Amino acid sequence: MFTVVKCRLCTICILIAVNIGFIVYLATNVDQSLDDDDDCDRWMDQSLVNGDHQESPINVEVWSKSAIGQYFWETILGGHIESKMMNDLYMEGWKTIGPVRFHFRTGPSLKPESYPSFRPANLVLILNWRSVDKINYANKWLRTLFEDLSGVPSNVGIIALGNEFCNNTWFTDLYVDNGRYRNLRFLFLVYDSPLIDNQLIYQWPLGVATYRHFPSPYTTDDDHKIDLQSSRPYVCNFIATIYQNSSRQELQNLFINNVHNWNHGCLIKTRSKWMANENVESMDSYVQALHSSDLTLCPSGLNVECYRILEAVEYGSIPVIEEIVNTNDHNQCDRIQILRLFKQFDAPFIYVRNWTEQLPDLLTQYNALNLRERVKKRIQLIKWYHHFRIRLRNHFVNVLHKRFVH
Repeated sequence: MFTVVKCRLCTICILIAVNIGFIVYLATNVDQSLDDDDDCDRWMDQSLVNGDHQESPINVEVWSKSAIGQYFWETILGGHIESKMMNDLYMEGWKTIGPVRFHFRTGPSLKPESYPSFRPANLVLILNWRSVDKINYANKWLRTLFEDLSGVPSNVGIIALGNEFCNNTWFTDLYVDNGRYRNLRFLFLVYDSPLIDNQLIYQWPLGVATYRHFPSPYTTDDDHKIDLQSSRPYVCNFIATIYQNSSRQELQNLFINNVHNWNHGCLIKTRSKWMANENVESMDSYVQALHSSDLTLCPSGLNVECYRILEAVEYGSIPVIEEIVNTNDHNQCDRIQILRLFKQFDAPFIYVRNWTEQLPDLLTQYNALNLRERVKKRIQLIKWYHHFRIRLRNHFVNVLHKRFVH
């Protein structure tokens, strides 16, 4: 009898050791894998100098007048703000990738009137034209770059936070279709616009809410230090502002009506009024929710793509995304190729079309996973995001080099 008990204890110990060893292996393996990817990253940079890219280095100014510029510079290009002046009214940084030397400038003091002081030959301008007032301000910049009689840049590229309903034809009508502005080399545009042709107009991700000071772990030297191995207290989180007759209200009602029937351990925090800026407490609470949950529910807002998607990814929480385009009559977004960019990059996200029908089964399935299986999914998510940033960065640099040099 003693022998049997001892064997059972040994078996249990072995199983525990194996599981712990597996988790430790995964933890070590993901770090090693990302290190290997860094080697690949360096090789991809070098490849821009080899072969068809043996020309002299080119200098490119990047001027950011939109919050998405910070995500572009720090998270995608891996740059840093190295100089700040006048209480952050002006900031700049430098980064060399292959044959391209970037000089990044941003801040309130950078205005259209600043252009004559610099007159760069190669300029990438990052703009926001989400609303009418933003478009009016963007037009001041565009007229300066395309119509300044005293001299315009030889090459202009634009990265734009487009309208959430993809109503961006004002730009093509004014600056593309008439063929007058031949120094416009490319446009990278946020959201699933039907204008995207991958010849002149390309797609760009929304990124994270830098304007709300979202604490991205990818803008520090502690990259990839998010805890992926520990058990998380919640299967999912649903943190949202609730709008009447929306899918967010459907989700809220779904949880309220099943509060006594479900045992899925989801963290639910809702509010009735949207806040343009978070305070320290609300942002800390939001980030803790992402880091404490295996899944992050992402109901559609004005657009299917929202900041919450990549914010969840950065903390190892898989986005569960509502894959339905807003049916507003003014919505011009592509209703066939929804979330096109993420799908082109094979994002390991979960897509739903009906919360009431699909969420209960999804939560049941995920709740049945053991820690080993959940850790594996988190690591896959973080590795995908690492590859996504590298590939997106090199895609941008390749497009820029091709259009500015050739």
